[in-house]
Amino acid sequence: VGMSSLPFPPDSELLFDQFIQKPISITPFKEAVKCHLVPGKSVILYVEDDEDIAFLVQETFSELAPHYTVVHVNNLADAKEFARAYARKIGLIFTDENIHTAPNSHGGGLGSDLAAYVRSHLPQYAGGLVSYSAKELPADRRSFFDKICNKPIDVHQLGEVVTAYLPKK
Repeated sequence: VGMSSLPFPPDSELLFDQFIQKPISITPFKEAVKCHLVPGKSVILYVEDDEDIAFLVQETFSELAPHYTVVHVNNLADAKEFARAYARKIGLIFTDENIHTAPNSHGGGLGSDLAAYVRSHLPQYAGGLVSYSAKELPADRRSFFDKICNKPIDVHQLGEVVTAYLPKK
């Protein structure tokens, strides 16, 4: 699945099965992801607004946990919608604490707000909730997470998260 705020080049259909133009509506996003979810394979829901960081962390998760599908969203609205729709398939929610979004978007906020939402509204979710942040989180926000990693995050920290919260399949 390809996703971009810029028009896709004409030859990009050779690289992607499906294209989604940003800003996105969650419905085509959910349908695109559903097509690529492997039956019986759990999901890592990764929430990060910085596309460069997202690419690196997503690739690292794919290497460290090849038995999981990594789904990246760049805003909290889509993260909540995906969590609601696929709570039973998600093995880990890994979120940046400060999610900034593009102008006219309604998905900015705090990763801890997502965690609070998951804890209070999705009792069927049984996976880990992990945040990473450049700043110390207040105690009331820390309590929503199973683990908090500090930025800059490295491969060893991601490996610890995978080991702690994702059982081998």
